[in-house]
Amino acid sequence: MQLKKGGQYDEGRYWIKKIKLESTTGAPIQIFDLIVHEDVDRDDVYNNRKVYAQDNFALGRPVTQSSTFRGKFHASQAVDGNINSTFSHTASDDKSAWLEVDLTAPIAVRKVEIHNRWCGSPADPKACLCRLSDAKIILYDEENDAVFKYSLGDTCNKQVIHAFENIIPDHPWDMCDDDSDCNPFSQTVCTEYTSRKYKYCAAPPKQITEVQEWAEMSNLQEVDSSKKDIPLACDVARYNLGLYAFANQTSHFVLGATMMPSNEEEDVVAGCPPALAFASLAGRKVIFLSPTAEEDVHLLSDFNVQALGSAELKDILDAEHKAEAIDDSKYDLTANTCVHYAAKIWRGLDIEETRDLADFIITNLLKDGSSLEYAKQNAKYDGRRALTSYLMEGDEVGFGEYVKDTVYSQLYINP
Repeated sequence: MQLKKGGQYDEGRYWIKKIKLESTTGAPIQIFDLIVHEDVDRDDVYNNRKVYAQDNFALGRPVTQSSTFRGKFHASQAVDGNINSTFSHTASDDKSAWLEVDLTAPIAVRKVEIHNRWCGSPADPKACLCRLSDAKIILYDEENDAVFKYSLGDTCNKQVIHAFENIIPDHPWDMCDDDSDCNPFSQTVCTEYTSRKYKYCAAPPKQITEVQEWAEMSNLQEVDSSKKDIPLACDVARYNLGLYAFANQTSHFVLGATMMPSNEEEDVVAGCPPALAFASLAGRKVIFLSPTAEEDVHLLSDFNVQALGSAELKDILDAEHKAEAIDDSKYDLTANTCVHYAAKIWRGLDIEETRDLADFIITNLLKDGSSLEYAKQNAKYDGRRALTSYLMEGDEVGFGEYVKDTVYSQLYINP
């Protein structure tokens, strides 16, 4: 989550001076190593010198932690370059553990990776890799303002955690002789940036999804992974679930939950969110809630909705916790990714999938032509190869039948 624009510099670069890991679960912070990859120096590239930045700018930098386990697992061992033996470790009774690396000067950070500490062997028989679950990584600029904050999510079985990666991939400013040689990542072309005989690949601008824009415009609050903003008394509150599709925008969906009118007990209703929305954005799970009943209207006015059933909030949040985020779609339509994530949650609640649900998804996928246009741009990926003939001819009818068959095949609908 980007918190402010002050830490950015051309084409989405983040200029960072400090990096902090914070535990949110009471577990210790323990890592083999934290590695910071510096971005390419763009000025040197324009001077026709291809310069690669340091692969581990954090190596040997000043580092502190909130406590030290047994007085010997020091913070310095998190930046010593050893990724499988020495490690840092905060005290086991430190319930607000943190570790912070000072890069000593603001640098353009391309990627931050954490080598998570396992116990005994890489098979991790004691589940030590899980201790970083739901920890936060925070990136600060030279004014000590947070410019990026992100939850690590479930770290069990993850020996290497890609905690941050800028939108500009590995060395995107590589030189190329023509457009065909210069397209190392999706939806990117050689631009007007030229010098002598070379052209330079420019990353596409950072995309803000319709879901994020809607959340900001609706004054919705994003809940962090600890869900501390939701009172425990709300566990027994019952909510209506629905699949919501934007009424006037492109084919995006969210899973929504609105409090049922039958929750009349004041001890349940007080402080409980009137409505919540669940989505997966760029591989990160997010929950938005409306802090007041007045904001609840936004969930109703901006969307078409297909009712799914009802459940207690505790069960909904448990299902959300078990659902995995979706980054790049592995399905036939990327526009369908948000539906697949919603399905991960509703299937955890044993909600029946019906023909009405399938028809609702199909109608909202096809309503404005955006799915067809997206498929044209991405026809080479995964199952979309079968679409080639439809897309080349602009066959909307054939494309619609393909979408219908796809949706019905991916839902569990009883005959």
